[in-house]
Amino acid sequence: MNIKNTEIGVAGEFLVLSDLWQRGLPASKATESLHYDILITPRGGSPIAVQVKSTSGLRVFPIKSHGKIYTYEKYRFSGTRKKMGSHVPLNYDAEIKLLAFVAMDILKVLYRPNLSDKRFFIFDKEEFENTEHSLTDSLNELDKLTNGKKE
Repeated sequence: MNIKNTEIGVAGEFLVLSDLWQRGLPASKATESLHYDILITPRGGSPIAVQVKSTSGLRVFPIKSHGKIYTYEKYRFSGTRKKMGSHVPLNYDAEIKLLAFVAMDILKVLYRPNLSDKRFFIFDKEEFENTEHSLTDSLNELDKLTNGKKE
């Protein structure tokens, strides 16, 4: 089956929405005019803008070492988004506080605070297998950073 990148992206956004609601975090899909994909609206807390990055599955990366070529499989995500026709790093927009990386082949979501200016994010499959605390840890880290700035 040949699925377009835009369809994978939309499916990833809905998977993240479902995941957030299952975790007790009310969230909604953002309109096309906004710079993020999802807005979490925690009861009694500040809204959190989320950028979703999705991939259909693992990619094979070759590495040449000592005259031999080895391969390894990783999930790879773009660290940029389109803005006015060009690609800018995800952390360019201060509105986006949380990144949600979606591996569609295993239907898992990995959350990270939007703190990096990387052009690409690469994760092992094992990182997606242990995602139970990635959202809580990311939200706690964002809370610490926000509270630290207020002091």
